[in-house]
Amino acid sequence: MGKIRSIGGFNVMSGRPSRQDKVYVRTNKKTGVTHTVAMTNPRTTISANQKHSANAFSLVIPAISQWIRENKAANSAEYQIVKKMFDEQNRYSMLRGYMYSKGMYVVSEDKQSVVVDINARTDFKSAFGIRNAEEE
Repeated sequence: MGKIRSIGGFNVMSGRPSRQDKVYVRTNKKTGVTHTVAMTNPRTTISANQKHSANAFSLVIPAISQWIRENKAANSAEYQIVKKMFDEQNRYSMLRGYMYSKGMYVVSEDKQSVVVDINARTDFKSAFGIRNAEEE
């Protein structure tokens, strides 16, 4: 079931209205923009490239989350820099997503570990060797 919240005096909903519906509603908390998506043709199989991408994503996101948690608690200078850049934009609603999209991480040579570096601008697909759908 969806959740109803009040943002700026308006009631907004996120999630699914009911378990039978295939309509999802999400509100960006930072900007207040609401997106609605209807699932019409869900995928039934996952390609090897999609599995590889999901595995790579599962390396990056926990590393960024841990960096945010540690540096926020320590109130480090690097955290203040990233937070200032995040606050100056309105496209991304979460700091973790902002850092991921800007490529603020470095991938090891064996592609098994990730280190957060706020000055890095890593391209996710090229760092992990993920091919586009057109290349397959």
